[in-house]
Amino acid sequence: MKLLGILLFLLVGCGESPFLNDEGELRSVQAVESELYLKDSEVSINTFWQEGPYVFDESKILIILQGSNGTTYREEISFKVKLWMPGMGHGSFPVTLEKIADGVFLASEVFFTMPGYWDIHFQVFDGEALKEEVKWGLEL
Repeated sequence: MKLLGILLFLLVGCGESPFLNDEGELRSVQAVESELYLKDSEVSINTFWQEGPYVFDESKILIILQGSNGTTYREEISFKVKLWMPGMGHGSFPVTLEKIADGVFLASEVFFTMPGYWDIHFQVFDGEALKEEVKWGLEL
């Protein structure tokens, strides 16, 4: 019920209905992959869509962290993923991040609540303080 209320608010608060394109059909997008780099941590972030990316449905991203020598990053890292839609000034639901193995994570519950430009923030923390961040821009 809470999710329905949030979606209704987004429909009313952000202009035209994001559920439909001009032809009245659900929008879909093609899968994309990316490689990003955290300079201070000397870690590359390789992302692979396991499901999606979808608008209005759950997407999942496999994330592989690699050290400067090209091997999987084995050190402990406080790592988070955040979704943000800069053009609308809001994000989405919190992303669930599950550690699969050293340096390998699965981001699930990735919900893009409307079509448009999104930033996916990959964040490294030192305790509670944000240490480093890199963004992956995605047009849906």
